[in-house]
Amino acid sequence: MGAAGVVAWLVLVWLALWGEVSLANLLSGVLVAAGLLIALPLGSRLAPVHIRPLATAKLAAAFAWALVVSTLEVALLVLRPGPAHQGVVAVPLRTRSSVVLFIVANITSLTPGTLTVDVDEPSATLFVHALTARETIDVRARVQRFEHLVRRAVGEER
Repeated sequence: MGAAGVVAWLVLVWLALWGEVSLANLLSGVLVAAGLLIALPLGSRLAPVHIRPLATAKLAAAFAWALVVSTLEVALLVLRPGPAHQGVVAVPLRTRSSVVLFIVANITSLTPGTLTVDVDEPSATLFVHALTARETIDVRARVQRFEHLVRRAVGEER
């Protein structure tokens, strides 16, 4: 997708957020989209993404399951008295793709009980705060499993 496609997509999102299609919203959306492309020139750093439907479905199913399990874990943690074993865990990833790193960081943050607090892009390391960080190996394994699923979904890995 070229710059015109990105601008068009951003303008559509802008219009959806405003909830009304008008000339003023359209023009302001074009200005905001163009400003974002000028301020954040990511086009040269992003590798082409080839979405694999079956792998994407597996990723969605794994994410849905993780939402259920982690929601129950957080609920039990809240209801159970005593200290939580929380902490920040460094999770090294294999990818060098900004797209994969972005998706994994967001999946991690959207899962209850975990939050991506920092991303070291040159070393592809996520720093994840986990409410249940009793075993750092478990936290790393969960995030790295999502990385594997995302890499398969975007065609980076078979």
